[in-house]
Amino acid sequence: MFTSLRMALAPITVRFFPTDALIETMNFLGLCDHDKLDTPTSKFARRTEFVIAKELIRRKVRFWEEM
Repeated sequence: MFTSLRMALAPITVRFFPTDALIETMNFLGLCDHDKLDTPTSKFARRTEFVIAKELIRRKVRFWEEM
């Protein structure tokens, strides 16, 4: 139950983070080797990347050019 609540609130929470912090988090998550992570952690990392990417696109940030 806690996981589903956290996943539901994640997009709302991400909207309050500064853009620079979101880009840094995307860069950090991009360094993760998803093959070496256990399945729940890998899924959470990918979901977090997706939520942050959507927020950066909403803010009209071209984050893929900065990596």
